[in-house]
Amino acid sequence: MSALTTPSAIDGELRRLLVFLGLSEDACVLLPLTAARGFPAEHDNCHQNVLIQCRLAGGHAVSGWLLWVAPSGGYCEAMFHSIWADGEGGRFDITPRRDAETLVMFVPDDGRTISVLRARGQSLLFAYGSIGAWPGRGLRSLKQIRYTVPAGIEARYALGGDGT
Repeated sequence: MSALTTPSAIDGELRRLLVFLGLSEDACVLLPLTAARGFPAEHDNCHQNVLIQCRLAGGHAVSGWLLWVAPSGGYCEAMFHSIWADGEGGRFDITPRRDAETLVMFVPDDGRTISVLRARGQSLLFAYGSIGAWPGRGLRSLKQIRYTVPAGIEARYALGGDGT
């Protein structure tokens, strides 16, 4: 399969994926990549990036899904993702990507959020895995996944188990 890209519109498979997740296509927004304020955001680490941004600049995390499609059509994917809300109504995607995408399609999901738990002397981030849709195939259930926050990052930015 070729690299995935930002969809230009919501079509059949994306619509089916949104219905499966219980989300409205009307809530989908296109967000440009915006630089984080005051720290070097990491590729592929949106939840940690957003928690750090909240510590440094206030605001709050908004959980949801990035929507992707295969350029050849058919396959699509929803990737659980966090963006930063600045407290003044602005919403920003601050996580750099390894590909050339500078604009992403994001749909908020108020029913599923990230959480931070302190266990065995380390902070653990709980989120959800990605889910893909192929034409004519059923959709699998969502799986919760766990990330360990590196000790140096945890200490530098005071990321504890309070969920902020």
